[in-house]
Amino acid sequence: MSTALLATKLYVPPLRAYLVLTFILERRIMEGYDLEALLRQVTCPALFVQGDAAFGGLEDHVAERAADLLPRDQRLKIQGAGHNVHQTHPEAVLQAAVQFLEPA
Repeated sequence: MSTALLATKLYVPPLRAYLVLTFILERRIMEGYDLEALLRQVTCPALFVQGDAAFGGLEDHVAERAADLLPRDQRLKIQGAGHNVHQTHPEAVLQAAVQFLEPA
């Protein structure tokens, strides 16, 4: 898909769409963020849902590091799911969320 077409679909000027996409493709999307510091600030239980790295989800070592920083976390890895796990596997995510939220 061309940048201009993508920009039209996103309702942003083509130059801005190009800059945003370049930022993402060059893996600078999180530049300036200290993700570990942000995760350390989470004080409530967390459900960490991970897609499969082969389909665009987080690699295991990244997910493990993030999960280690969360207090009282529960981790769910969905095989065959990519980055948008909630869209591609909504039933699995919903089931995990319901189980996670049920009182102990």
